[in-house]
Amino acid sequence: KTATLHVNPFNSGAHSLFRSEATRDSSHYLPWEPITEDLTESQEIQVHPLDYYDFAVQGDVRLLKVDVEGYELEVLDGMKKVLKESPPGVIFIEDRAGIERFRNRATEYNHVLEPAGYTLHYLSGETLTRDATKRTNMSDCVFVHSRFPHEDLKALLR
Repeated sequence: KTATLHVNPFNSGAHSLFRSEATRDSSHYLPWEPITEDLTESQEIQVHPLDYYDFAVQGDVRLLKVDVEGYELEVLDGMKKVLKESPPGVIFIEDRAGIERFRNRATEYNHVLEPAGYTLHYLSGETLTRDATKRTNMSDCVFVHSRFPHEDLKALLR
């Protein structure tokens, strides 16, 4: 499968499958001149679900970071086999809850991940909490698998 990636020439973290996202927020890193759509380039890229890869051959995946600018549920949908056969110990999702144009989707992620053995946590300072009111980082959700050793989780947070 292919998709069109819209490339922001000034911020590789702003590349997106949404053309408008590749130009949004340019004032944060290019205050003298907003990026317009005619400054972006587009290119066709290959897209594979995570189930395409053989995680069992790669060994245990301890941490999976998902930062896909609004396509988080698509990523989770494309990793059903991974979740069943070789679930990552921790799935860290940039939730974008603090950004007005994206709504918090932690509950939707939880509907997918909880049946696979994960519990939802939030970052609170240098630790994790299950209490959303103690959340200090408003754009990240951390899902921890029930089989992931507690001491390994502490090491990941350092």
